[in-house]
Amino acid sequence: MKLRSGLAVFGFLSMVGTMVACGGGSSSVLPDPNYRFINLCPDANLDLLVDDDTEFSNVAFLDSTTLFKSVKSEVKDFGIAENGSTVLIDAISATLAGNTDTLVLAYGLNNYGSENEKRLRISFQSVNRVAPNGSKSRVYAMNAFNRSVGNQNFSVIFKNPGTISTINFPGVAFGGVTMQEIDSGPITLVAQRENTETEVAT
Repeated sequence: MKLRSGLAVFGFLSMVGTMVACGGGSSSVLPDPNYRFINLCPDANLDLLVDDDTEFSNVAFLDSTTLFKSVKSEVKDFGIAENGSTVLIDAISATLAGNTDTLVLAYGLNNYGSENEKRLRISFQSVNRVAPNGSKSRVYAMNAFNRSVGNQNFSVIFKNPGTISTINFPGVAFGGVTMQEIDSGPITLVAQRENTETEVAT
């Protein structure tokens, strides 16, 4: 689900998991890990590179790759570059564990001036794609809200509207991710500045 503010995103992931069968004997080989790229940077279309190979190209703000893609469970260099550029903006070396699913999240600003806390970077978020029971949805929420120049980013909480809310995610700082399983069905959630009544996105 995309937030109307254009500067923060929280999305639903409620996907059917993959059943894994182990072979006979005392050892088994886990399936390769999977990853999916999401661009939460409002001022750049991005390419995702893995070991210097462009795996996804020209991913726009609030867009993501359509499917999860598999990769070997070994040290890989994940990097982002502005579309068409060969200069990496940020990169992380990581080994994704076998039989896991990971979101590669780009957040922050490409043009951040002197405000280093707002710089564009990537992070990894492990997700559970096994479907919850039939009456629940699993929701992951990320604080990717960038304030205007000269104003420091703040922690937010995700909740349903109103003073007395029945859904309350723990507060998360800029770049943080939180998760809850909530009742399935149509629902409105807001991102609200922590310890205030100020809503920044719906």
